[in-house]
Amino acid sequence: MDGYLCLDLSRSDGEDCPVVWLEYGGFWEENGYFDSEGVLHGEIFAPDFKTFIDWHFCGALENIYESTNGAKVNR
Repeated sequence: MDGYLCLDLSRSDGEDCPVVWLEYGGFWEENGYFDSEGVLHGEIFAPDFKTFIDWHFCGALENIYESTNGAKVNR
């Protein structure tokens, strides 16, 4: 999954906003990333920034990874 991870400020609730994924290459118009008002939206990658940080830096997904892949994560 190669692409950009961005905060979608157009979906902000005033407190936080989702982390979205946009594919590399800038073919966003052809792939439906723009809404009818011309605002760019990606595919939701994480519901909010705190969840994204927990997943990537705090090990929140390690148990799921280990059970899915049958591999132990080294710490």
